[in-house]
Amino acid sequence: MPTTGRSFGVDLGLTDFLVLSHGERIAHPRHMDPHERALKRDQPILARKQRGPANRAKATATAKVARQHAKVCDARGDFLHKTSTDLVRGFDRIALEDLTVAIMVKNRALSTAISRPGGLSSAPC
Repeated sequence: MPTTGRSFGVDLGLTDFLVLSHGERIAHPRHMDPHERALKRDQPILARKQRGPANRAKATATAKVARQHAKVCDARGDFLHKTSTDLVRGFDRIALEDLTVAIMVKNRALSTAISRPGGLSSAPC
């Protein structure tokens, strides 16, 4: 790839996914939002099943919950891959902030936004 001679810094956020040092903002995709309603319906059904017996594995709620989580995982992975590829192709040097997410989760006001899929934990699943 040709060199661009450009560099920037990245700040991860809760309202925007990324804020670049030159002012560009990359919006938060909120991958979990469309699936939350289905998960709120199916997860309590799954939670009432006893662990171990075959009936739990056969329950349709198990497959539905797994399918919803897989969709979120795939969407997050796709978004992270496309975003990182665009940034790497457009810039030569990238500086990232060093976050201690484990300490930030202790804050009750921010813990849900940080811990939920698509929050500051940038792993796809």
